[in-house]
Amino acid sequence: MKFGFLSEGDPRVGQTYSQRYWDLVDQVILADKMGFDVFGTSEQHFALGIASISAPECLYPYLFAKTERIRFRHAVALTPYLINHPLRIAERVATQDILSRGRMELGTGRGNTMLTLRGFGVDIETTRDQWEEAVDLIRAAFTQDPFTYQGKFFQVPPRSLVPKPLQYPHPPMFVASTGPDSLRRAAQKGLGVITSAVERGWSYVEDAIAVYKKEIAEAEASGMHVNNTIAVNTTAHCAPTVQQAIDEAGPTIVHERKLAGDAFARLSTLSPDYAYLKKIVDVGDNLGDLDYLRKDSGSIIIGDPDNFVENIQRFADLGADEVWFRLDSLPHELICQSIELIGRYVIPQFKDQRQIVQHPEIMRRKLREKRAEIQQQETAKAVQ
Repeated sequence: MKFGFLSEGDPRVGQTYSQRYWDLVDQVILADKMGFDVFGTSEQHFALGIASISAPECLYPYLFAKTERIRFRHAVALTPYLINHPLRIAERVATQDILSRGRMELGTGRGNTMLTLRGFGVDIETTRDQWEEAVDLIRAAFTQDPFTYQGKFFQVPPRSLVPKPLQYPHPPMFVASTGPDSLRRAAQKGLGVITSAVERGWSYVEDAIAVYKKEIAEAEASGMHVNNTIAVNTTAHCAPTVQQAIDEAGPTIVHERKLAGDAFARLSTLSPDYAYLKKIVDVGDNLGDLDYLRKDSGSIIIGDPDNFVENIQRFADLGADEVWFRLDSLPHELICQSIELIGRYVIPQFKDQRQIVQHPEIMRRKLREKRAEIQQQETAKAVQ
C-alpha cells in the first residue's frame, strides 16, 4: 500500500494566500520526512473559499529541491485545450521529471467546476472527447520520436518532444475517475485511476474497483503498456483520540462537503457527460451527517491512528493500491498533526511489519507458543 498527501491549499478566512502557500511547503517537507509516498494537488481556478492552487507546475519545482524521496503527481492537470494544450502539459511534465530526478507523475482530468470551465470558455459538451485526444497526444509525444497526431481537436505534424522525460517509457499516467463509464475508459487506455466514493458509500468503492479491474485485465491481456494503480482519495483528519479528531475537524469537513455537493449539483444538470454526479447529489442530507460521513460514506476518515488503520485495511481488502488523504481546510498545526500521526503510527503498519514494536504480552505469547512447538518436536523425536 502506498500513501498520498493531497492538498489544494484551502485558505482560511483572514489568512493570506502567501502564508497558506508557505504553510503548504512546510507540510510537504514534513510528509516527505514522515514516509508519505506521493504528494499531489489538483489544478483549480477561481475557487472561492477552497482550493488556491491554480499553477501546480510552478509549485512543484520549488518542492523538488526541498524534499528527498516523496514523489509528485498532478492530481489533476486539466486537459481542455483552452486551459492547457496537451503538448504544453507534456513539455512541463518532462521538464519536471528531469528536475525531480524521476519523481514525477501525471494525473489528468477534464474539469468538474463551472467556475473553471466557464471562466476559460470551455465547451462542457466536449470535455470528455478533448480529454481522450489529449491523453493520446501526450502519450504519443512521450513514446514516439518523432510523433504526429490527427484528431478532431488536435492536428500535429511530425514533431519531437523537447525535453524527454527521465522515466521510461514516461512518468506514470492517471485520470481522475468517479463514474463507471470514466473508470472503464481509463482502464481501456491503460491509465491508473484516482477515484473516490464522493460520499456514496463503501459499496460504491467496491463496485468502482471491480469495474476498473475487469477492464484493466483486458488491456493487460492485449499487450498494452498499462499503469494498473488504483488510488482512492479520502478527506481525512487524524488526532490522538477519535473524539479529539471529531472536535477539531468535524464541522469544517461537513461544511466543505456541502460546498462540494452544491457544485456537483449544478454541474450534473448541464451536460449528459456530467449526469453521473447526480448520484452524489442523491446522498442529500447525509452530506451534513458526520456519523454517516465517518462510518458509511467510504470517503471520510476522521479518527485516531487505529481508526485510520481499520479504514485503510478495508480499502486494501477491496483492492486499492494507494490511499490518499486530503489534509486541508484546517489550521496549519492540525494538518501537521495529522501528517505526523499518520507517518508514525499508520503508514508503518502497511509497510514492513518486522519494524513494528509489538505489545510485550503479544511477544510473550508468541515465545510461549514457540517453546511449546519445540517441546512437541523433541517429544516426537524421542518417541521415534
